[in-house]
Amino acid sequence: MPVKVKCPKCAKVLNAPEAARGKAVKCPGCESKVPVPAESGAASGSMTAVKQAAKPSAGKLAAKPTPKQTTAEDDDFLSGLDLGSVEDTATRVCPKCGQPLMEEETECRKCGTDTMTGGMGRKAKRREKIRQMGGADPNEFYTHVWKDSWTFIKEHRDLVLRTGLYWTVLNLGLAASTFFGAVVCVNLPPKSFWIGIAVVCAMAVPGWYWSLSNIIVQSVLRKEPLDRVNFDFFTAVSLGFKSYIWAYILTLTLPIPLLPLAVFPIALIHMAMPYTYKAWIGWEMAKIFVKNIGQVLYWWVVFLAVQFPVLAILGGLTYLAVSQNLVNRFAGWIYSSSKWFGGIAGVDAPQTLELWMSGEQSIMFMGVSGLFAALYVSLTIAPFCFLLAVPSVFMMRATASLATHCKPRLELVTEQKRGIPCGFWVRFLAHLVDSLLVNVIVAGGGLVYFLLTLIAKPEGFMGILQMIVAVGAILFAVWVYYAKGESGGWMATLGKKSLGIIVTDMNGNRITLQAATIRFLVKFTISGWLLNAGFIMAGLTPKKQALHDTLAKTLVVWHGDE
Repeated sequence: MPVKVKCPKCAKVLNAPEAARGKAVKCPGCESKVPVPAESGAASGSMTAVKQAAKPSAGKLAAKPTPKQTTAEDDDFLSGLDLGSVEDTATRVCPKCGQPLMEEETECRKCGTDTMTGGMGRKAKRREKIRQMGGADPNEFYTHVWKDSWTFIKEHRDLVLRTGLYWTVLNLGLAASTFFGAVVCVNLPPKSFWIGIAVVCAMAVPGWYWSLSNIIVQSVLRKEPLDRVNFDFFTAVSLGFKSYIWAYILTLTLPIPLLPLAVFPIALIHMAMPYTYKAWIGWEMAKIFVKNIGQVLYWWVVFLAVQFPVLAILGGLTYLAVSQNLVNRFAGWIYSSSKWFGGIAGVDAPQTLELWMSGEQSIMFMGVSGLFAALYVSLTIAPFCFLLAVPSVFMMRATASLATHCKPRLELVTEQKRGIPCGFWVRFLAHLVDSLLVNVIVAGGGLVYFLLTLIAKPEGFMGILQMIVAVGAILFAVWVYYAKGESGGWMATLGKKSLGIIVTDMNGNRITLQAATIRFLVKFTISGWLLNAGFIMAGLTPKKQALHDTLAKTLVVWHGDE
C-alpha cells in the first residue's frame, strides 16, 4: 500500500511506494531527501526498523541483501527527523494506484479497485462489461451528446446547407402544387394531379430526415468517416411514406397514445440496422424504451432545447398568416406582379383577381404567375428551412450518440442466420405492411376508375363493362404485387423485404410463378376462413408454415447474411 509522507523542507505530500519503506526518497519539488518510515508509527531514526523493512517476507526465496553503505551526512539528516510524524495517516488512498479517496468512498475513481475487498469494484465491472459489448457508458450520454453533436455540426456544415436547400426546394414544390391544386385549377383531374405532387413533396421532407439519420447512425456505430451523402428523391419519398406506415403499424401492435412519438429516437436507430423488425413491434419498442428511459427522455429535452426557438418563430408566423388572412393577400401579390410583368411581356391577364383565381387565364399567364408564386414562396420559406436544418442535423448526431452509449441495451439486430424459418409476429408485421400497400393500389385504381367515369360517362352495358374491367385490373395489379414479387429476384413483397424475410421452396430456392400463384389464391381464400386459422398455423407448425405455405410447398425464412 502506498505511503503518504511529507517533505520537511517544502511540506509537499508524496506518495511513496511500499518498497521504499525504511529508505529515503527524493522530493520532486525541492529535491531534498525525504525519509519513509519502515512501519506505520515506527520510532524515529531506528536503524533496526530500517533493517527489518529490508528483509524479504517469509516463504519467499531472495538473494542476500547487500548492506547499505551510509555516510555520516545521511545519519545526521535522518537522526534529526521524527519519522513517525512524517507519514500522512489522515488521508485515505487507493491500495492499488495511490489515488486519494473521499471519506465515504469505497471504490477508486481512477482504477476501479474496491478498497474493502481489493478486487474490481461494482462500477468498474459494469464499465468493463459495457466495453466488452462494444458500447460506451450510458451515463456519459448526458454530457457527450452536446459536445459530439456540436462538433459534428462544425465538421459537416455542408450537410446543414444541403439539408436546408433540399427542404427549401421540396417545400417550394409543396406550396406551388398546393396553390395550383387548391386555388388555380377548377376541374377535378388537374386538381388531383397537383394534389398528388403536393403529397409527394410533403413525404420527401421527413423522408430526407429519416434517410440522413440512418446514414449518420451507421457511420458512427461503424466508426467510419462520413463520405459524401447523395440525395435520392425516390428514396426520400418512400421513407416519408414509410415513416407514416411505421407509426400506424406500431400503434396497431400496441395502442398506447403517443407511443410512436416517445420511441421515435429508438426506432430511428433500429431502422438503421440490417434487420428492423423490432422497430415495428409496439411492445418491443416499449420494453426498450423502459430500459433506456433516462437517455431517451433527455434526448427529447435536447430536441426541445435546440428546436424550440425555430418552432416558436414558425408557429407565430403561421398564426399571424391565418389570423390576418395572409393567404389571400399573398394571392393578390402574385396576381398584381404577374399582371405587371404580363403587361411588359405582352401576355394577356385576367381583368380581376377573382377571374384569375377561378381559372380563366391563358397558359402563358399561368406560367408567369407560377414563377412569381415560386419567387415569393422561396423568399418566405428558404430562411426557415435553412434555420431549421441546423437543429435537425444536430439531433441526427444526437441520435447516433444515443445509439453509441446505449447500444448494449437497445437490443439491435445486426445479423441473422440465413434460411431460418420466420416467426409468426414478424410475418404478421409484413402482412400489415403489404395490406396497407395493397389498399393504396386498390384506392388508386378506384380513383382512376372514378375519373374515367366522370370523363367518359358510360351508360348501360358499357358502364357495367367498364366496372368489370376496372375490378379485373385492380385484382391483376394485386396478383402482380404478390406473385411476381415472391417469385422474382427479391423473392419477397415490399413488406417482407423491409423486414428482411423471403419466400423459398422447401430447398431454399426461388419459387416458381405457379407456386406463387397458388400461394396467393389460397392466402386470400381458404387461409382467411374460420377466424384466420390458416394464418395462425404459422405460429404452431414446426417450420412456421401457414396453410398457404403448406399447400404451395413454400417457406418464409430470414434472408440472413451472406
